Amino acid sequence: MIEEQFMQNKVKAPNVLLMLLDPKYPLEHRIAILRQLCLSGTKESKKIFEELLEAASSDNKKLYKKKIEELNRLISELKNGPLLPAAFLEKVAEDRVYVRLQDGTPVYPLLLDKKLCAILQRGDEVLVDREGKYVVRKGFKLQRTGQKVKWISRQGKGQVEVKFDNGDEHLFDITKTLFDKFEKDEVKPESRLLVSLRQKIAYDVAPGKKGKTRFKFLDQAPVSRVVADSDIGDPPEYLEYLRDFIQAELSDPEVRRLYNLPKTVTLFLTGRSGTGKTLSIEAAIFMLLTIISEVIGIPIDQIPSRVERLRISQVLSMWLGESDKLLDQFFNEVDQLYDEPFVAPDGKEYHLPVIAIGEEIESLGRIRGMDHDGIFDRLQTTLLQRLDMTRPEYKDRTVIFLFTSNVPDLIDSAFLRRIGGRIYRFEGLTNRYAFRSVLEKHINNLPFANINGESQHAIRDDILRKLTSWLFSQNGDGQRMIELNCAGSETIIKERKDFLTGALVQRSVQQASNEACRIHRLGFVNPGLTLEMLIKAFDDQIRSIVDNLSVRNVTQYVDLPDGVRVTNLRRFEHPSELPIEVMRIS
Repeated sequence: MIEEQFMQNKVKAPNVLLMLLDPKYPLEHRIAILRQLCLSGTKESKKIFEELLEAASSDNKKLYKKKIEELNRLISELKNGPLLPAAFLEKVAEDRVYVRLQDGTPVYPLLLDKKLCAILQRGDEVLVDREGKYVVRKGFKLQRTGQKVKWISRQGKGQVEVKFDNGDEHLFDITKTLFDKFEKDEVKPESRLLVSLRQKIAYDVAPGKKGKTRFKFLDQAPVSRVVADSDIGDPPEYLEYLRDFIQAELSDPEVRRLYNLPKTVTLFLTGRSGTGKTLSIEAAIFMLLTIISEVIGIPIDQIPSRVERLRISQVLSMWLGESDKLLDQFFNEVDQLYDEPFVAPDGKEYHLPVIAIGEEIESLGRIRGMDHDGIFDRLQTTLLQRLDMTRPEYKDRTVIFLFTSNVPDLIDSAFLRRIGGRIYRFEGLTNRYAFRSVLEKHINNLPFANINGESQHAIRDDILRKLTSWLFSQNGDGQRMIELNCAGSETIIKERKDFLTGALVQRSVQQASNEACRIHRLGFVNPGLTLEMLIKAFDDQIRSIVDNLSVRNVTQYVDLPDGVRVTNLRRFEHPSELPIEVMRIS
């Protein structure tokens, strides 16, 4: 091969001369080269012979110079050619080190510059030639990227045991940077590490998200300024209990500790849809912020969000085990949100109460054994563990857990015991005074049709009185809507008033207002809301429910005694339009 290259002038003369004088090459090869030089008779061969004779008669200084030039050329090719990044781990000899390439391959290259030994630290990036024989130079200091993992424990001083999100556990080498942070106790139990799976190296503590963006379940929506006394017609009792609890924990916590009262409470709100559970929760949130504002002395708008919401869509995942971890994350966020101190303008630090909300909780806490693939059973196990009020984290944190459900019969009994520190049942507006109060909140600022020259206030009061009397009249068959036959031959009659809820009142007022707006836009004389519009709207809303009732769903729309099982349902017939006499109640 050497002969062919020489004959084709592909081998430079200095290279041939060095090969002839280098004892590392076999003697047979060098003789073969000389033979070809003698036979070729070219200018290049003549030049090589001249340099060979000169080298033999001189003190070899030129030869050494050429060797040095050749070595420098090789070094230059190494530095300027393609280089591979690797992670330095340790020195193994005077001029040899142990590094790990990006694909995880361990290599032991030589150092071209021995001064690197003094400055290289464990985990530093170095650049090696493509064959992995030499460390050419130190790498560039770039922002590290990789996977974020949990760390379990340190193994000696140079390694750490980590756990990936899929549950796999590995033993990784650690860098000098991470080692120093471990020694200074800067790596907290909740910290996540930045690692390279291929290199099996843990580089550093992974940067956390800044501010509130790291909270997945934090509710940062604008606060609904729902005031219980003015915006809820019949405020539930639990709001007064929460008011006293929050004020005591912020102002007189030592008194509660004197009576061994807990800092964390759980409340379970149940009742059919539309009875006001969600509205009361909004009132509870605003009440909490109002009390904090009064105690600390800052505007409500400057108080950071104190609400964590458990949403089923954010918990369920297609990946095995991921839902359990997300559920764990929700409770971890509740703890972290409380632990973050709030610094008031006067410099005083406060740990503010947190409200954790789980609406429609039957989707996660359903009776065990109903789930054929066991997913929800696993989730419920996590819920039961995290809602154990004897856990140490709940002894020092003021947290209010609020859970709701429209179908408590589907909730597992063990889970119900955990979330039901206090249970409040929301019922329909079957009380005429509660109904009138709720209706008054909805129509208070609406315009009424003025036919007899009366004031708006007088017209509103007249409508409230007549509409309430119509719905709660005791005279009759005209109010009966359904007849329920129950197991044991019991018969239950349900009237219009039994279908009343806060949501139905809102829908009815909105329907009547739409009709009043339409008439107003058409230019009718004396536009505005009327009694007839409201009566028709309430009748339409109630009839739409009755038309869709069945034995299976009737308990979702009317309140029934506990243990009653409906076996048959019959609807009472009513005229398609209400008689004018009914609408002119005196």
